[in-house]
Amino acid sequence: MEYQVQHSKYGDVGTYTNIVDKDADSTTVNTQGRIKVSILGIPAYRQEFDRVERWKGSRLMNFHGETTQNGKKTVVNGVAEGDHFTVIAPTGTIAAPTNVRPANPWSDKVLMGDTILTPEEGHVEKVGVSGGETVPLTVNGHSIETHHYRIQRPDGQKRYELWFDGEGVPIRFADIGPKETITFNLTQCQGAAVCPLLKDQNFALR
Repeated sequence: MEYQVQHSKYGDVGTYTNIVDKDADSTTVNTQGRIKVSILGIPAYRQEFDRVERWKGSRLMNFHGETTQNGKKTVVNGVAEGDHFTVIAPTGTIAAPTNVRPANPWSDKVLMGDTILTPEEGHVEKVGVSGGETVPLTVNGHSIETHHYRIQRPDGQKRYELWFDGEGVPIRFADIGPKETITFNLTQCQGAAVCPLLKDQNFALR
């Protein structure tokens, strides 16, 4: 699944890709992001990241993420150990609950539980999940029924919003803060009913 990344001020700033491989009850998710902001043709911000999640059923077993932001590299690792998930981040080692989910909505698994792992910094946060109401999302003139969810972060000012179709495909998600919104619109996928509708798409909420 490939997404176009839109910034509320700077417009189109890059791409975000999830490649999901499933084998029985094991799932591997490879995530890649390439973000660049230019002002008057001059590069002002660049972020590149590559991440791997390994799941066994609904439990996250392993995480590895490398993020380079304006030339500075950050590495976050995590592994399931007994009754917790150990996160090793630049700020230290954290014992997260077993139901922790990376903030990466490759499926509606991100809605399960009340704890997320922010992949850039390795922070573990308690969150509140709400919503699920039906919202039509128009793609290339086709109305797609989606379920809209909100994940409220602990500072009360930031949240994630997500739109999943009836098959659980994440059509759109957004990272919303007090000063900016970054929106991710699905542009390519395989194997789902929505995929043929995505060519040269135009997204709108009705």
